[in-house]
Amino acid sequence: MKRILASITAAFILTTEFGGFSAPSVYLANDSRRIYQAGVDAEIGQTGYIFEVPVYENADTPDNGGVYAEIGYISARDRIMADIYANSALSEYIAQQFVSHAEEFSLKDFPEAADISILLDALTEAYYQNNAYIGGIELNQIMCDFNTLTLRIPYVLSADEQRLLQEDIMAEAGLIVNRIITPGMSDYQKAEAINTYLCESAAFDLDAKADLLNLPRGRMISDTYKHSQTAYGVLINRRGICQSFAEAFKVLAGRAGLTSIVVTGVLIGYGSHAWNRANADGRWFTLDVTNNAMSGDVNKFFNLSDEAAAEYFTEDDQYALDSEKNRF
Repeated sequence: MKRILASITAAFILTTEFGGFSAPSVYLANDSRRIYQAGVDAEIGQTGYIFEVPVYENADTPDNGGVYAEIGYISARDRIMADIYANSALSEYIAQQFVSHAEEFSLKDFPEAADISILLDALTEAYYQNNAYIGGIELNQIMCDFNTLTLRIPYVLSADEQRLLQEDIMAEAGLIVNRIITPGMSDYQKAEAINTYLCESAAFDLDAKADLLNLPRGRMISDTYKHSQTAYGVLINRRGICQSFAEAFKVLAGRAGLTSIVVTGVLIGYGSHAWNRANADGRWFTLDVTNNAMSGDVNKFFNLSDEAAAEYFTEDDQYALDSEKNRF
């Protein structure tokens, strides 16, 4: 097995709608989860239980007083798979395996993966745009057997820990969106409400940042503060670094029907960083929830034009496929 990502440096990162399409106006609106007994699970060969969440849709009509109407339940797995972001079939497949905690899987159906530049491009997009539901992978330690096109993935969380992370994030995101997003909001108002909520509800984790800077060479994720590097930190623990803030924004944006991506690169003068791009009412703009929260001004790094963003940020080439970056 050849280690294929050894040259990737640590970046403080970030998730949205599948394939760049806008999500429908459907929301996970409250905490009334339910669990039902499933039949025999084909993957594990035994009877199991499936976590479900309620699905609400925008039903702003005179008959119901402008509230959301419940339209049923959906399994957590189906909801997460629908949220996967990818710009190629290869990137989508890799993301699905990551989210499913597949420790080893073949890419034999994707002969283009034999080209290491194409494989790296798809791998990094799959990770950075979907890590909210992965919980961390040591990218520098991914191994690939190019004879069989088989990948071996070093996850930070166990399969059970990853499943619980997914369920907790999904349930909390539903509660938050139900509180802060109201029928009739424009895309811009949704983005503003999410940014404000995150700034007011979570704090930057200075201890996690310090620990991260002291990791051994080749490590990207802290054992002590691993949740501070994913959406779980900001959404559940109310503390995180920039990766956590960016992922949290993307999770909530997706639930609110807003198109967004995580961008990775450098905050000029400070080092590796993650922030977001969001599409509001047909126009892309840049926002940085982390610095909005730390500055005390929730709008300081909100609704930045491309020209204004370039004064603060330099993007890297990892967060999305090279062929797609000009779209955002």
